[in-house]
Amino acid sequence: MIRWPNRERNRSPEAEFRSACLKWLKVRFGRHFWHVKILGGLGQKPGVPDDLCCIRGRFYGFEWKDPGRKPRIGPRQIQCIEEIRAAGGQAFVIASWADLEAAVQDVPPVQLGIR
Repeated sequence: MIRWPNRERNRSPEAEFRSACLKWLKVRFGRHFWHVKILGGLGQKPGVPDDLCCIRGRFYGFEWKDPGRKPRIGPRQIQCIEEIRAAGGQAFVIASWADLEAAVQDVPPVQLGIR
């Protein structure tokens, strides 16, 4: 199991896990990886995944969950994931490294130093 440093004590395990996963994706896909953090709140559609990403021209939605707990997904999150998939995108609930690797297994990685 890969461990990540707990640099800030006030960050949740989910936030630490998300940060480590995004760093891994940036290393694996380099400039072919883009993401934006979705902040819920007034005016935001309920259930939208935590991060929306584009990896090598493919749309992904990632809902991050604490890796130490059983993931709980609300009905609005399930509905939004189904809508993304119906529109041709990919959407996943990521609660472990295995989940993340499985989500991007069909996307070829970028070799560093080669364009």
